[in-house]
Amino acid sequence: MPSKGSVMDTITLTINGQELNVERGTTVMEAARNADIYIPGLCNYPDLKPLPEVTPDMACQLCLVEINSIILLSCTTKAVEGMKVETETPRIKELRRRSLTNILYRYPGVENRICELQQPLNHIGVGELPPHIPKRLPIREDSPFFVRDHNLCILCERCVRVCDDLRDKSAMRLYKAQRLGNAWNNLYRRDGHKTGGEQLGSQNYCKGSGQA
Repeated sequence: MPSKGSVMDTITLTINGQELNVERGTTVMEAARNADIYIPGLCNYPDLKPLPEVTPDMACQLCLVEINSIILLSCTTKAVEGMKVETETPRIKELRRRSLTNILYRYPGVENRICELQQPLNHIGVGELPPHIPKRLPIREDSPFFVRDHNLCILCERCVRVCDDLRDKSAMRLYKAQRLGNAWNNLYRRDGHKTGGEQLGSQNYCKGSGQA
């Protein structure tokens, strides 16, 4: 019987013409990143279940790839033997550009800001940045660890999912309301108080709303 890690446990696929050998069960995104092939993505995070499998409407939709003329999310698509993947076709680029533009409506500018949005923005490009729809949420500076600005939240839910799935606290949720005709969101503890991410440790997984 083949031992674990033997050739029987690997499959071969091609990404952008590059042949790769990966463990069976590896996602296309993992296979690409292990080979230093960049596929943008914002809602994915190590050890977290892919967001499209949890809350599909909240997924960033940036990790699209094209396989046999079918467009799929690379974070949820498992690599299979003989698969041929393209990551930068014209259709993929246009769909990513639309998805990123929708995200940027919720974010007050990325110029000269150090955050995870910068890399996909540089890679995908959106031309002129879309006008920001402000949330007008108060900036909280009551933590000794960081400034918490929920106006910078892009609703990736990583902090909530880390709290639920990795730290097993289930202490946070997204709260949505209407203000001045615009939907805005904030994080609250499940007991109704605004959350303190420094106690939960989940703020480390945020893309921008918790700034050291």
